[in-house]
Amino acid sequence: MGKDKLKKFAKYKSIPFCYENLSFDQPQLLDSQNQAVSIAGHWKSNLGITRGDLILELACGKGEYTVGMAEHYPENGYIGVDIKGARMHQGAGFVDEKKLSNAAFIRSRIELIEHFFNPGEVDGIFIIFPDPFLRNRSASRRLTSPPFLDRYRKICGPKATIRLKTDSPELYEYTLEVIHEQKLQINHQINDVYAGPCSLWGLQEIQTFYEAMHLEAKKTIMYVEFNLFA
Repeated sequence: MGKDKLKKFAKYKSIPFCYENLSFDQPQLLDSQNQAVSIAGHWKSNLGITRGDLILELACGKGEYTVGMAEHYPENGYIGVDIKGARMHQGAGFVDEKKLSNAAFIRSRIELIEHFFNPGEVDGIFIIFPDPFLRNRSASRRLTSPPFLDRYRKICGPKATIRLKTDSPELYEYTLEVIHEQKLQINHQINDVYAGPCSLWGLQEIQTFYEAMHLEAKKTIMYVEFNLFA
C-alpha cells in the first residue's frame, strides 16, 4: 500500500465521527481510538437529531452526498458507508472542517450493515453511482438486489425509501425489474436527471466526482426512488 493511501487511512481514523469494522467474525464498530463502541439505537441522539430522519449513503465514495445533504438538511442525520477509507477521508475532512454535527462515516463492507443499526432505526438510503456488477453471475452483489434489500429491511422503518442514482442503464433496468417483482411503489422515476429542471433538491445540485466525469462523457444519469416495503 502506498504512503499516500496510508496517510489517508490515518487521517480518516483520526476523526472522532469516523468508525470502521472489517470483520465478519466480530462485526462491532471501532472508534478513532480503536475502541469498540455500541451505537446501534443511538445514532440520532449521537448526531443531535430530535425530529429528523436518519439517512445512509451506501458505497459513498468521497461522501459528496453525505456532506451536501447534511449541510442542506441540518434537521436530518447522514451516514456515509464504504469499504474504501482512502476515499472517505475527503468527505470526513469536509465534515470536520465545516463542523457538521449531523454527519458520520462508517468504513465497512455493506454486507455487515445490519450489525450497526437497530431494527427500524434508518429512515432512508441513498445509493449513488454504485458498481453495477454487470456480469449476471455478480447480480447478487448489486446494491439493489433482493439480498441487499432484505438486509436493509432489517434496519429500516416501514416508510423507508431507497434512492438510486446511476449512469448504468443495465443497473437501472435491473432495479426497475426488482421493484416490479417485489410489487414496491415507485415515488419518483427520472430517466434523464439533467434533461430539464428538477424539483428534487440535490439531484442536480450535488455532483459526485464520478458523476462529473460521466456528464463530461455525455452519459445519461438516471434516478429512481421507491418504497422499501410493499
